[in-house]
Amino acid sequence: MTLLRANPSFQYTNSDDGLAFWSDYLGFQVIYDEGVGKLRVVRKDSVTILLETNKAYAKQLPPLLRIETDDAAALWAELSVKPEHSEYVHERFVAGPELRPWNAWEFAVQDKRACVVFQQWRV
Repeated sequence: MTLLRANPSFQYTNSDDGLAFWSDYLGFQVIYDEGVGKLRVVRKDSVTILLETNKAYAKQLPPLLRIETDDAAALWAELSVKPEHSEYVHERFVAGPELRPWNAWEFAVQDKRACVVFQQWRV
């Protein structure tokens, strides 16, 4: 048996709050929509994410998601030219991807409910 991917779920007090981050900024497409403030499912390439409305869960710390990429520098270049980039880029990575001690190039972006680390393993 092989595990192929994770399909995480992020809890918002209203799923509309996550659309600007996931759809507009990161480029995910809405593939399922229950309506304003309800469940949304977004997808980009082979990554699927659920944006749920759960006020109790949304009060907890933002979840962290790691997404592997084959070109962290190209993804950084794509995101860094967007006007909202400075709002979303994690303070540690304002200069761009870093080679981390575990041999992966990484950078992180976040909104109020989610922190996404993009990583490219160094061969």
